Amino acid sequence: MPSFDELFAKVNKEIAKAKDPACSIKRSGDITLSSRIPYGIPSGLPQLELAIGRPGIPAGRVTEFYGFERSGKTTAAYHVLASAQKAGGGGMFIDAESSWDEERAAACGVDPDKNFRIGEVENIEAIFRLLLRTLEAMEGSPLDKPFVFVVDSVTGVESEINEDANTFGKEARIGQDARLIRRGIRLANKKIANTKAAVIFINHAIATANSYGPKSMAAGGHGLKLFSSLRVSFASAGEIQDDKKGTDVRYRHGQKSKLKVEKLKGSKLLFQEFEIDLLDDGGFDTVGSLLEAAELTGWVERVNQKTYKMNDQEFPPADWKHVVQTLGGREMAYRTWIDWCLKNGKLDLWNNWNG
Repeated sequence: MPSFDELFAKVNKEIAKAKDPACSIKRSGDITLSSRIPYGIPSGLPQLELAIGRPGIPAGRVTEFYGFERSGKTTAAYHVLASAQKAGGGGMFIDAESSWDEERAAACGVDPDKNFRIGEVENIEAIFRLLLRTLEAMEGSPLDKPFVFVVDSVTGVESEINEDANTFGKEARIGQDARLIRRGIRLANKKIANTKAAVIFINHAIATANSYGPKSMAAGGHGLKLFSSLRVSFASAGEIQDDKKGTDVRYRHGQKSKLKVEKLKGSKLLFQEFEIDLLDDGGFDTVGSLLEAAELTGWVERVNQKTYKMNDQEFPPADWKHVVQTLGGREMAYRTWIDWCLKNGKLDLWNNWNG
């Protein structure tokens, strides 16, 4: 019987003889970089980084944000786009719902004039045609800066086939949209890895009639669930009220969102969930949530109910914004916290991990 090395060599000869480019076998150390996640793009939400266990959403992979309306999905995507821009990269917002909000995006840090474009589409096929064409244009010279695609939302439009059929008195083909989404992601998946682009598909949640089990599920079939490396569910968790004004809706200034990591390939950190404030006028409360994450990881120590301590300097919670400013501002403080977490083993690097 031949050795395993001889066996594998024989298989490779047969592949070369057949001139079959669709398959190959290699040693683990010889695989291309596209099979590994090169880096993460910070989400701007420190609790999400902790739930993932790594700094940011994975580049070169598919991420799904799904949930009901007003739960923070699009706002979270704006924060990721802003992070990519601040790192010298760019992004594209593929707008399937006419939902682009420039004011809201700017409040989250997005610069609409910096390495950024809006894609307008009218059906599912157009979403993937635009995505594939852009990825193919990038494949020839992969970018060395982060690039983020946001599709909002992949189930916000129908297919071209269903557009023709979906009139009064006619039935659309059952499952057609789900099949197209699955096929589109299958075609794009390798190109996403090769270009190191991060693709965020925003997806709706639909209610189920189950007496037992989950009360909701993502729309559009199982394609996104299958191909996503990271899957995060969003849900509204109540309103934020001004304590001095009681429950008068006129003094509402935001809501709480509950995020849950439901899938993370290659990780045991399943169903990590947390709540974070979603403000009406500034996106997610990245400054306040940074204090919570800093305490959880030990970067900041709580002395008592009224005092925190960092580097032997004590301060009250009300002074946290000032502390952030002394660290160089929100972005620099966030980066400093990530570096501290990596150094102290609270987070791991993406490029040491095979997804």
